[in-house]
Amino acid sequence: MAARIAVRLAVRPPPLFAELAVGERFLAGLTNSLFYLLLLSLPLTGWALVSLESDPIAWRGIAWPHLPGLGFMAHSRSLRHDLKSIHVYWLIWFVLINLTLHVAGVLKHQFDGHPLIWRMCPGRRAG
Repeated sequence: MAARIAVRLAVRPPPLFAELAVGERFLAGLTNSLFYLLLLSLPLTGWALVSLESDPIAWRGIAWPHLPGLGFMAHSRSLRHDLKSIHVYWLIWFVLINLTLHVAGVLKHQFDGHPLIWRMCPGRRAG
């Protein structure tokens, strides 16, 4: 995720087309920002969840540290329940709703005569 944020900061996307309404510009910015927020919060809540377990965390045979500061709460059932609810239910639904809004907006503008799909293809230019 850090690499994706670095690429996003280093390589600016093409500007939105001029005819885009103020509300649509706001929604485009909101959905894009929400994607980054979700891409940060999903792994962090997952890491917090597995950090509450007493077993060591391993990923493909590589030891991974527990999230600092959660050791004293390892036996908290309510915290585990709340984190699981946030991670599995709330954040996943936000991803699905945001993805649906994002795709619907792109398709709407694609069929309105503003080709946006080219923006998602690496190395492609408009026109």
